[in-house]
Amino acid sequence: MENNLLYGLKAATTYLNVPRDLARVNSKNEEITTRDGHVYGYLLDIKVIGSNIAAFRAPNSWKMRNSFRKFHAYRDIMFDNVGVEGDEYGRYGKTMRPYLDAGHPNGVEANCQTFDSDGTLIELDGGSWDYTQLATAASFTALGGGPQTSAEKWADNFTIHICEENVYALAPTL
Repeated sequence: MENNLLYGLKAATTYLNVPRDLARVNSKNEEITTRDGHVYGYLLDIKVIGSNIAAFRAPNSWKMRNSFRKFHAYRDIMFDNVGVEGDEYGRYGKTMRPYLDAGHPNGVEANCQTFDSDGTLIELDGGSWDYTQLATAASFTALGGGPQTSAEKWADNFTIHICEENVYALAPTL
């Protein structure tokens, strides 16, 4: 049943990843943004059965769409500055896959359910969906030849999310 998703929510706070689950059901990549940074919108018809249900979604605002477009453009400029060509991004590296909010990386994601050919309800829990991770690092010379111990990091890693502020912890200075 293409484009029809069913969920059984099992935790108090559960995240639904519609693009990931459309990719699973339709057996093809589902991108969240275009190759030049325009965010796709998803028109959903949601039927909820239960109590104490609260929905939280990414806003379809100019601010959100424009920030994605600018971030994508600056990401492309960064790749150009370091000499990374478009075919070196990788198959899925040309678009971004953000988290919804700061709690999402450690949250519970619901697995989509669908019907197989004989009408049996099955839960799709296989495969992987990698979210975009970013890193920033000082130059090799500024690090004095690199980290001296295994506890020292080469880069500050962080994730991006659509809602709330993006805050990340810096690696200790060397």
